Parts: sequence; C-alpha cells; structure tokens
Amino acid sequence: MKLRNPFSQTLSNKKFSRILFSSLTIPAMAAGLLATGVGEAQAVSIILDDFSDPTSAQATLPVTSDMDTTLPTPGDSIFGNATRKVTVNVTSGAPDFGITVATQACPKLSAPNCLSYSADSGVTGNFQLQYTGFGGVNLAAGGNDTFRVVIDSTDLPSSLTFQVTDTIGGFAEVTDIPVPFFVGVPGFNDSPFNLDIDFNSLTGVDLTQVDSLSFNFNAPNQQTDLAFSFISVEDTQEAPEPLTILGSITAVGIGAAFKKKQAAKSKQAS
Repeated sequence: MKLRNPFSQTLSNKKFSRILFSSLTIPAMAAGLLATGVGEAQAVSIILDDFSDPTSAQATLPVTSDMDTTLPTPGDSIFGNATRKVTVNVTSGAPDFGITVATQACPKLSAPNCLSYSADSGVTGNFQLQYTGFGGVNLAAGGNDTFRVVIDSTDLPSSLTFQVTDTIGGFAEVTDIPVPFFVGVPGFNDSPFNLDIDFNSLTGVDLTQVDSLSFNFNAPNQQTDLAFSFISVEDTQEAPEPLTILGSITAVGIGAAFKKKQAAKSKQAS
C-alpha cells in the first residue's frame, strides 16, 4: 500500500515565493513608514567633550592647581560655547609628591584621547571637571535621557558627584556615584565602562535649558590612576530595529495569505 505523503499539501517553492512576494509588497508602504518613524524617534548622541583639545593641571601639597580651556567655536572639543575648567586638589601625601590631570592618548584605546588622573605614590586627592557657559542648551532634545562618562581605565575605587544648573536658577546634584575599579585590567573588566547618570535622578533642574555641568571625582586611595574618553548625552531607550518590524509585518502577511488560500480551498470543496 502506498502511503500518502503527509506534506503533499505543502506549497511548491514557486507558489510560496509568489505568496511571500505578495505579503512583502502589500505592507511595503506601512513597513517604510514604520522604519522611518523609528529612525526619526532615535536621538543623536551629543558629545560634550572628547578631550581632543589639550589641557593639563598639576598640584602638590599644599597647592591647588587649576587650568581653564575656552573653546568658543561649536565643533571643537567642547560642545557649544562652553568653557572647560580642571581643578586638582591634593588631600594627603608627602611634600613634592602630587597629582597630574591631563589629556593624553587613552591607555586602553577606547578612543583617541582621554582625560587622565594620576596620583603619585602615597598621594590621595580629587579633581573637578567643570563646564560653564552653555547658555541654555537643550540636552534633552530628541529623547536623550542620560549623561554618560566613558571610563577607559582605572585601577582603584573612586566616586563621582555630579552637578548641573540651568539658566533659570535650577540646580540638581547626585552624590557618591561609585566609579568601578579594575576597568581595563586584563582578567577583570577588559572593556571600557559606561558610567551613566539618568535624567530622572536630576530633579529641580530644567535639562532643556542647561547652563553648567560639574563632574567632581574623589579618589581616596593612594596612587589612583583613572582615565575617561568621552562625556556625552545619550538616548538609552532601545527602539525596535527596522528589520525586526519588517519581519513581523512579513509574518503577518504570510499568515494572511495562507488563510486566504485555505478559505479558497474550503469554498471549492463545498
């Protein structure tokens, strides 16, 4: 007895290709609109500083050192018409030993340039990285929701206090944000680390009218080394990929085509 092939009702490749083509053609306009919508919803990252413009500051006990870098032209290292100020403080250590903060090539090559903090043996301290004169820039444009500091490398624990002001008297602060250690150390955290500050944690300030930013790093451990490559504003909310959307629409189209064919068969049978 000849057994019937249970897959004899399967569509031929030619017929399946025709249905697949139809299912793609029918919703093509909708897919295009969705893909366009996704593209328009995604915010473009704003690089606030890539440290391509050099700066350096050194401090030894009992001296505090600072260095201003003013870049008035948009498109330079600092975003907008802002001024970068680096202030270094030594909190403990032997005379003539100190701390250097300077732009240099990134130790772990997460980017071409980094701002590095390096304390001599037996020295502890802190430094402040301050940006003033944004003049009311909208950093929340396009759905941006996070300040990001890309840690290229660090060997010992430290912490960050972040402050932001607007042009209408608003102020917000997030204190004691832990900075991870052993970043860029083989066998531990080989890759750079994104240190993120959520906009939702910054109450009392209008991030559509930002005037100044301040990153205050505290390194209580002796001989700490720290380097970071970018300060930016990001949209961290993941949007559906256009291909994922297209795949979903295609699946719906194919399902509809099969249902239509099945209905036609049922009608012929009756």
